[in-house]
Amino acid sequence: MLLLLISCVVLNGCTKGNDSSKAATNHTLSLQNEAKMISYSKRLDTLLETLHIISNENMDSDVRESKLQDFTQDLNLLLNEPESVEMKDGEFAEQFDNKLTVITKTFQLKNQRLNVRVVNYRAPNMLTSTIGGKYTFVQWWSSRQLVHAQMIEDGGPELTTDFVVRDSDQGIQLWLGGMSPYIIQTPYLLICGSCLGKSGRRKV
Repeated sequence: MLLLLISCVVLNGCTKGNDSSKAATNHTLSLQNEAKMISYSKRLDTLLETLHIISNENMDSDVRESKLQDFTQDLNLLLNEPESVEMKDGEFAEQFDNKLTVITKTFQLKNQRLNVRVVNYRAPNMLTSTIGGKYTFVQWWSSRQLVHAQMIEDGGPELTTDFVVRDSDQGIQLWLGGMSPYIIQTPYLLICGSCLGKSGRRKV
């Protein structure tokens, strides 16, 4: 009986130790997630402050132009954060005072289900030319842990209005469509390998 009692005490002690270890691990993960959310929230707040400076016509133009560069770079970083995919298109646009246009679609490809979001930002005309100042970002993810984004239009004239993703012999391709201002109501098509992390692109 004594041996049985001792064995039970040891096993119970080990179980309690494992539960304690799991609790500590869960607590650590919770703190890490909380820290990430705070970091994401701060980055979002900074972006909104920068956007307000860019939109403020009473500010010095050199300051606004500098902030424009900061904004596009930081927005690209934000779109690489997993937390950014949790917002719906309308919520995302509202966060930025509807200065962004956001389109998200889901595509069933051969080997995976891929979510793709295109984000457009048009800078104030006073800072750029009347046909330029358009910035396009592409964000894609197959799960919350695998979020990627890149800027594919840096101050150019085209504004994307629609897109499709397709499988090809060269891999996954993103086809962007929109209107070019050089000739009134002229459509354009941009093909790029963004969903493969490549910067290769061509207009047709």
